[in-house]
Amino acid sequence: MGRISLENSTVYILASERSGTNLLQRLISNHSRFGGPKSSFIINAFFYQLRYYSKLNERILFEDVLNFCNQALADWKMDADYQDFVKEGGSGFLDIVNYLYKKKMQEIGKVRLISKELNTHHYMGELLLKDPGAKFIHLVRDPREQVASQLKSPQKLRDAYTAINHWIRIQSEIINKQILHKDKVLTIRYEDIVTDTKKTIDSIFAFLNEIPEPACYQNQTHDSEKMKSTEIWDALSRPLGNRFDKHKEILHEEEIRLIEHLAAEEMRIFNYTPYTTGKWKNSIGFRIRNKYYKRQVIKRLNFKGSDVFNSRREFARNIFEQRKKEFLKTL
Repeated sequence: MGRISLENSTVYILASERSGTNLLQRLISNHSRFGGPKSSFIINAFFYQLRYYSKLNERILFEDVLNFCNQALADWKMDADYQDFVKEGGSGFLDIVNYLYKKKMQEIGKVRLISKELNTHHYMGELLLKDPGAKFIHLVRDPREQVASQLKSPQKLRDAYTAINHWIRIQSEIINKQILHKDKVLTIRYEDIVTDTKKTIDSIFAFLNEIPEPACYQNQTHDSEKMKSTEIWDALSRPLGNRFDKHKEILHEEEIRLIEHLAAEEMRIFNYTPYTTGKWKNSIGFRIRNKYYKRQVIKRLNFKGSDVFNSRREFARNIFEQRKKEFLKTL
């Protein structure tokens, strides 16, 4: 596929789950040039499975990605033809993702994509080769709030220890990429978007070489970008709010200490202040108590429409199991 023009280059939000990406994407998408289609989390789903497609026909990968986008939750309802993709010079996973997003952008009548695909940071170098004008916004959120929010969502992470280690790993990977592509990445905090929206949005649009429009300061979505939602998507994409101490209602004091202990360096880098001693030890006693904490998390999960989320996960699992079997036959 041909290179994207500099003035229409894509903007990628780099973040871990439950960091405020929906709010940031919504604010930027309120601009007349920017569009943020409902994320299908293609990269997150396929990133660790691509090895199973290495010996298969690319059409299979194209059709699997398309079918994944059309599943419940994202529910793109998109028709796309592999031959058209090839005619446009497309080749490989990233081109498939860009091609499908391009078609979705045409539907909503916008020209500059603001993407919140998870795990995009793994492809920063390759994305910049295809789109030299691409920009990346590294969005961070207080790890205590992020972990608490994560434990309330229908994800795989079910305890604070696993969740904070996942958060630390993502931040470390993004920071390392930022060192390589310093001028292409802007780091902002979710809390700053909420407490000083105008200043933060102005800094973002200056970084993007665009002029913000009044709607960009308002947490509303243009009619052209509204899509059919499921109850679970509404729950996941609901703005995170302006209270920054909700974690105290969800996490035990020991869980807060372990977060402040394990993420001490990252909290310092991103200017988050600890308020416990931060002393924590991964003892047998903690591991026993952690099982209790984990059971409490599972009890709290009561998302309407979680069957939609689970059915999409099952769909992906079945696809990848089939592709794995086909791949192993080629060895």
